[in-house]
Amino acid sequence: MNFTNIPAFENRMTQQGVEISFFTIIYGANRCEIECAYSISQKKFIFGFVNANIGFTITLDGINATTNLEGRISTKLAECRDGSSDWKPSHFFDILNNHLPNVTFAQITRGQYIGIYTAASAFEDRIFFNHWRRSGMSPEQAEKTQSLLGRQVLDFCRANRIIPVFYPNPTDRTFNVAKDYLLDHQTHGFNQNP
Repeated sequence: MNFTNIPAFENRMTQQGVEISFFTIIYGANRCEIECAYSISQKKFIFGFVNANIGFTITLDGINATTNLEGRISTKLAECRDGSSDWKPSHFFDILNNHLPNVTFAQITRGQYIGIYTAASAFEDRIFFNHWRRSGMSPEQAEKTQSLLGRQVLDFCRANRIIPVFYPNPTDRTFNVAKDYLLDHQTHGFNQNP
């Protein structure tokens, strides 16, 4: 799926000084409310269904989505649309892409980010970025890095032979790395407690 409206959306964010946008969309005939965050730095959407504690992520490579919507996420989105069995991920992608030119957004707060991030994680309790470590990356770590931090961060880690280390609790650094992971690495390096 191509998100043809993402360049203009990112330009709007930049013009307004927003690093991670926060907005809400209503999806489907059943009017599901979905909170959305988008990080320019990570090229990543994070979504959380309001009052459902279910979420998911979509990572972009340029304007192309590199994420497949499967399992409980596709079931939930199908329920939101109209409950029919012919739902396809492209329907949600198209709706989201069409919303981007007109959506009203603001800079996300730390609390909003952590709330969506928690709902979107299907991993164990260690989902919050804490620091970087020099290490090779296992396939499981690569999957987790891409899901939680995005494709650009995964490519950065592979190129520099480092991994992100996740902890069970968020810190200010968890939120700040989503704004600019390169700045975090340049500023703090491998320090666990900057």
